[in-house]
This record gives sequence, structure tokens and C-alpha cells, in this order.
Amino acid sequence: MNNKEGFKNILIVGLGLIGGSIAKRLKDISFSGDVFGLDRDLAILQNAYTNSLVKNDSINSLEGLEDILIIFCTPVLSFNEALESVLSLQPSEKALFTDTLSTKSQVLELLISEYESIKNRFVLSHPIAGSERSGLENSKDSLFVERITVISPHETNENHHIDRVAEFWKELGDDDYRIKFTRMIWQEKDFLFVFQFIQANPGHLITQGQKKVDDMR
Repeated sequence: MNNKEGFKNILIVGLGLIGGSIAKRLKDISFSGDVFGLDRDLAILQNAYTNSLVKNDSINSLEGLEDILIIFCTPVLSFNEALESVLSLQPSEKALFTDTLSTKSQVLELLISEYESIKNRFVLSHPIAGSERSGLENSKDSLFVERITVISPHETNENHHIDRVAEFWKELGDDDYRIKFTRMIWQEKDFLFVFQFIQANPGHLITQGQKKVDDMR
């Protein structure tokens, strides 16, 4: 992984189609750091370990893992439970967080109301990739190739953190990978609009937030 500021450690929370595809892609591009997994189904985590997708077959603590990116790949309704599980493992106070969830306002509202201490280090993102099938067994290392990722920084994110998360998604794709920035606090209807617009216009660049979205309406 030829990332100038590549993370030393990655934790993938939820090893289904998306999380498993991230793990497989990191293996495929020879990521130089360590990849860890967390799933509420221990059998899935052990399967990922057996197939050399993650370094661990169980996890009790994140202490000592510096320069870590924690990626939530869970269903929206499981996000709060997953976040509590991660925080109970005592990640570094400098850990960065991102996600793959399509719902953003719900996640941001939860961060604002209950997780103020990590809000500024949580950069919302969503790769526009998927399949009609689910589960680790259907994940694939090419899922993110030539796909768009929408990154939606909120007002307390630092540019340096945004850039590192964007670079991660870029490296996960290929030379033609496209990162779309939506620099605003999304209302759900806005994110849905952009999602539909990207599907209809895959080559269109969405950037610099609200003004660009308004111009497209």
C-alpha cells in the first residue's frame, strides 16, 4: 500500500460483504500494516483469521495499537452497539474512525449526543459499492475498484484527518478511484439525492459541499 501516511493498524468492525471486501483488498494490495477484525459472530472472525484476512481470531483490547483507523461496516441499527464494543476495548485517544453506512444524519446525531469525545475524529464516508449477496463468503477484493466513495466531513473534523481517510479509500481503489467530498452536515434527503445522482452520472465530480449540491438541483 503506497500511502504516504498509511495507517499502521486497521480495525474492521463487521466482517460481512463490505468489511470482508476491505480485508481482502488490503491483503491484495499488500498493506504494510496490521489488519484486525471485530465481529459479534466469533465464527466469522475466526474464518477471516483462518483465511489470513485479519491478524486476530479474538480480541480483548486495542491498547498499544497506535496510528489506527477503525472502520465500521455494520448495519445502521447495529452501529451504536458496535461503537460501544469498540470503545470498551480502549482504543488510542488518537484513533481515527470512519464508516461505510449509507445513513449519515443518524450516525452524526448519535456522535453529537453521546460520543462527543470521538466526534471530531470520526470522518463519515460511504463507498458506493455492494452486491445483492451478503456475508464474508461473498466478499471480494475487487469490490471497490473503479467505485466512488463519498466522504462527508462535519464541522469539527480536522482537514488532516479528512485527508488521511480520503487517502485510505483512494489507495483501496486504484489509479482511477474517485473520491467525492460533500463538505456539509448532511440531511438524509441530501445524501439520498447525491447517491442517486452519482448512480446516474458516475463521472460527475461532487465537491465543496452545499453550493455544488444546490447547483445540481
